[in-house]
Amino acid sequence: MPKNAPQVKCDAVEGYGGKIAFCEPTVSARKAMCAKLQAETGAVLVHPYDDDGLLRGQATAAKEAAR
Repeated sequence: MPKNAPQVKCDAVEGYGGKIAFCEPTVSARKAMCAKLQAETGAVLVHPYDDDGLLRGQATAAKEAAR
């Protein structure tokens, strides 16, 4: 999470049990932190908008909601 993220966002993430790793507020810093955390933990990145599976799921949900 960018180190300049609003406190309310940080509180919400921690309130849901999330762990925060802060980075500089740049795209390159976010990518580097993500790669570091993946390497350390074996986590899998689910991109918030650039993921074919995610997009198909959202399209399916929208189609079903429109019925």
